[in-house]
Amino acid sequence: MLELKLDSKAKTAKVKVLLKGESEPIEITVDKYKTGKKNGTSYLHVIEASSDRLWIDAALRNFVIGKDFNVPDKAADYMEDFLGLTE
Repeated sequence: MLELKLDSKAKTAKVKVLLKGESEPIEITVDKYKTGKKNGTSYLHVIEASSDRLWIDAALRNFVIGKDFNVPDKAADYMEDFLGLTE
């Protein structure tokens, strides 16, 4: 990871990474996310995201966008501080 920018008020994030096998950094943008709790478990839900690579856009659509990701209890305490709590 080369760079990470979070905006908890706007519920957006940008990350720049240099993956093995890639000659240039890749930028992934989360245009909208929400956080919350279900049945006592904290989660992160990505609503909109994109990248500067078509293959990563496809992976985001298939595996990330529209899905809930449980946040481990140890990290949940920090989630509100860094990502903001929406629900």
